[in-house]
Amino acid sequence: MAHIGLICCVRKKRRTAGEAKDLYDSPLFTKSRDYVTQHCDSWFILSAKYGLVTPTDVIEPYEETLNTKSRQERVEWTGKVWSELRRRIRPGDLVTILAGERYREGLAPLLTNYGCRVKVPMEGLRIGCQLQWLSRQMELPHQDRDVDRLYRSLHRLRSALGGERLMSQATGRQGWPKRGVYFFFEPGEVRTGSTEPRVVRIGTHAVSHGSKTTLWNRLRTHRGTSEGRGNRQQEFRSGCCLVGRRAIDNRSGS
Repeated sequence: MAHIGLICCVRKKRRTAGEAKDLYDSPLFTKSRDYVTQHCDSWFILSAKYGLVTPTDVIEPYEETLNTKSRQERVEWTGKVWSELRRRIRPGDLVTILAGERYREGLAPLLTNYGCRVKVPMEGLRIGCQLQWLSRQMELPHQDRDVDRLYRSLHRLRSALGGERLMSQATGRQGWPKRGVYFFFEPGEVRTGSTEPRVVRIGTHAVSHGSKTTLWNRLRTHRGTSEGRGNRQQEFRSGCCLVGRRAIDNRSGS
């Protein structure tokens, strides 16, 4: 699973042909380019004239924008970009879009229907706020990158397990491993700028050195009983969880 970045072309450009990553000349483009370079596995530019452009494509300056095109012209542009983008992505990929509504309105649904996860972190922000957001993200590149890596790992785990388990339906007879790490999700809780479920709690089965508590015993304290009793008062009964196996001697993977 890869992390793909899509950034938007801008009006201000250099006067001569050059590689696309250097052609556009504005603070918003520069900061967006730096963000996807650090946080994504690969990235592309959404050009109103040329469609999907790689950073090293050599292109001529132009004066076109989707903001002045008709709806039919935008539909045709989306079809052109999608035919090029589809060859470069796979279902399950995370696609971060740093582009205005006219550039993403047709692409985002196509990506979602194809099985990709779409993230639009600057949706609804004015230009000044977008620049501030990008600046803040660049100050904490490792933290943001590590969080994305965590969610990519959880996506692989979810696929391997066939999905999460609902806590309201969980019992001790479901073949839980004795050891493991669990991740809780709660209905309605999503990551900022995304429709992806947000992790609301992470825990392990052992709460103290030498503890003999099993994973299910630990989960059961969160779930509570069918009568509503439990140490955690059913705080995650309506949610779901993923469990990653973990051997204490580290010989097995997560």
